[in-house]
Amino acid sequence: MESPSDSTVESSPTFSPNKDSALILSEMKKRLDEFTWENQALRKAISSSGPSIQFGVGRRRILDQIAENKPLKEILSAIVAYVEDQNSEMACSILLVDEENQCLRHGASISLPESYNDAIEGIEIGPSVGSCGTAAFTGKRVIVEDIDTNFLWASHKQIASKAGLKSCWSEPILATSGKVLGTFAIYHRFYRAPSQDDIITISLSADLAAVAIETKRTSNTLQAKQHDIDLLRTLIDQSNDSIFVCDADTGLILDCNEQAYKRLNYTYAELTQKHVYDIEAVLPDHFSWKEHVIEVQEIGNLVLEGWHKKKDGSNYPVEVDVRYISQGEKSYLLAVARDITKRKETEDDLNRLTQLLTASQSLAHVGGWEIDLVTDKLYWTDEVYHIHELDPLEYSPCLSSAIDFYTPNSAKKIQEGLKESIETGQSLAIELELHTVKGRRIWVHVTTSAIKQHGKTVKVGGAIQDITERKKLELNLQNARDTALQASNLKSEFLAVMSHEIRTPLNGIIGISNLLLHTDLDEKQRKMCEITQTSGELLMAIINDILDFSKIEAGMLEIVKVPFSLKELIDETTAMLLPKAESKSLQLSHDIAQDLTKSPIVGDSVRIRQVIINLVGNAIKFTEKGYVKIVATSIDKSRGRSIRIEIEDTGIGISSDQIPSLFDSFTQADSSNTRKYGGTGLGLAISKQLVELMGGQIHVESEQHIGSTFWFELNLPFSS
Repeated sequence: MESPSDSTVESSPTFSPNKDSALILSEMKKRLDEFTWENQALRKAISSSGPSIQFGVGRRRILDQIAENKPLKEILSAIVAYVEDQNSEMACSILLVDEENQCLRHGASISLPESYNDAIEGIEIGPSVGSCGTAAFTGKRVIVEDIDTNFLWASHKQIASKAGLKSCWSEPILATSGKVLGTFAIYHRFYRAPSQDDIITISLSADLAAVAIETKRTSNTLQAKQHDIDLLRTLIDQSNDSIFVCDADTGLILDCNEQAYKRLNYTYAELTQKHVYDIEAVLPDHFSWKEHVIEVQEIGNLVLEGWHKKKDGSNYPVEVDVRYISQGEKSYLLAVARDITKRKETEDDLNRLTQLLTASQSLAHVGGWEIDLVTDKLYWTDEVYHIHELDPLEYSPCLSSAIDFYTPNSAKKIQEGLKESIETGQSLAIELELHTVKGRRIWVHVTTSAIKQHGKTVKVGGAIQDITERKKLELNLQNARDTALQASNLKSEFLAVMSHEIRTPLNGIIGISNLLLHTDLDEKQRKMCEITQTSGELLMAIINDILDFSKIEAGMLEIVKVPFSLKELIDETTAMLLPKAESKSLQLSHDIAQDLTKSPIVGDSVRIRQVIINLVGNAIKFTEKGYVKIVATSIDKSRGRSIRIEIEDTGIGISSDQIPSLFDSFTQADSSNTRKYGGTGLGLAISKQLVELMGGQIHVESEQHIGSTFWFELNLPFSS
């Protein structure tokens, strides 16, 4: 038989994955046919051992199954079955080493009791773990003639005894690298030492199992690689760009994707017979190609524009990204070409529109002006005269008299603007006040633009627009805003006073109802009293929200900074809200970073507690099952240390289109939630305003039906 070393396979530079895979599979099949049978010593032992273990025919049949890529379990079972057919007193098993090399897993077994196979499933690999565990550990054959007395079976002999097993010989299944792949074991139901024939049988069986296992793994690896190659090829062919692999020496196109040959109107076979200079207009010959390769090799990567020639001789513009690739002694250029026909058409259209617009502005001269710095002359269009309420026939503009129309402050601005535009060449836009010749005070928007020749500003021009009406509108809007703000402040002050006045009698109602609940009441009276107390507490919560909201809007809320323990604050808040969470069978917990527990921090603990209560209360309200968790961490930022507090829940979540309005006043993410869960919709608005008053920020991350995480950050220094 011809050995693998007698023939060689020349590697192809054409980047054809299918061809490479076929060669590998062919080589694997050849080596499989030659495996072990070249071992003259084993062949001699087999031929002289008698008909009871003539292994050749059965082995060839099993090798054929391996070559046909049958399932591994089927092949291993065939090995076990063949050995047992040769000697009915034998019971065989194959165990495989797991991926972590820690234990043995069931591979194949026919005659052994199922209970025994289950008992040794996952048996560890070690120095004294029966015959198989020890063989896998040492990588050597282990012969146990008497399981009952052998120390290797001390911890497993009861399992063997229940199965009626008395002896066990185990041969390690070794890979060509020497790595243990598993074990092949022969059991007897009586005490027995192996003969020379038995040794040959167990050795050949283990070798055959090794061939099956390694071949199957190689086949699986090849299939996976082939799948990856096919997928990559499909993805490359689906690209909208043309992709070429070219020989760096000759310029021959070795491979290309589908987009490349279709766009050039060639077939794949035709295009892979062409050179780059056959399709690239800017590289007309081999000499220019070699210069191009040298340039790309020096840079490593080059992006340039060019023209590709189609089969019919027509050209289209491309942008090409070229990379130099070296593999061993061969060098290649990988080129990705993008058709930029539409981009070029867009650029041409844009240039035409720009020229037309420039010409139109130049011809119209609407509200235009220009100063010729060489002649010191000022030019106005008719619209500029109209803005100044001047007659072009009666007034000849000059720079000094034109500036006199502006108010003193505006005159200073326009002079400084002109000077800057002349010196730097930069364009400016400013709003100014001027008096017309008839005494009207108006607002104008003035732009300046410098015109240079040989690097020197020779003209300054621009436009002027009457924006008086716009200024009046802005003033009216400002007055309306101020009026609305004043009305809002009055409303807030009124609400604050009214809320405070309402709380006093409401506290009395809640207190009396609470006292009544501690007296002897019949069931009906108690029910009414509980409704009264619950309604009063709900109304009190609403009034408290309105009162806080009103204070914030009226600017009456002050932030007090004092040292406090963040851990104690969160502990107390969690304990206070725990009954509410437990009433819904929710888990409420907190996690505070270690560095936040060592020393007090300085801030408004009352308002921080209020924000946490609002956010945790909301989380509990909108969570039906799962948990609510408070997490406090510190973050080092360029502006100092920040405290970040997160409230995470597994509630109903919020859709992305509802998040932007979530912190608005009197708003809930879903209006149906107001009916289902209650509330004013002020809690999050108040929380946001409190956090911002303390110089922080608040945000939310959420996914519907998964849960939400509200978090806020504050710059809170540690107390000295």
